[in-house]
Amino acid sequence: MHRRRGGGDVQGVARQQDAYGYGPVCIDRAARGQGVLEALYRELVARRPDREAVLFIRADNPRCAARPSPLGMREVAGFVLDGGAFIVLSTRSVPSPG
Repeated sequence: MHRRRGGGDVQGVARQQDAYGYGPVCIDRAARGQGVLEALYRELVARRPDREAVLFIRADNPRCAARPSPLGMREVAGFVLDGGAFIVLSTRSVPSPG
């Protein structure tokens, strides 16, 4: 369990000791919908297949909070930070015990 600034506990986040935060990723409007995000993510996973990627997105961001994740990540947790609700996505689909 991780304590975040602003209160609230986050369970199920970064279960691997060497997990990394993925993002933020900003795609130019002209390039959106052309698979740029997916290609970037595929390359990253190919280079780091043994590491867990963790992504935090604002729950009120309709473009990013769309389900299912275009990257194949799974929602594993959520938290509130400074009044904003966040969704936690991970490349790991099942929280580890403990």
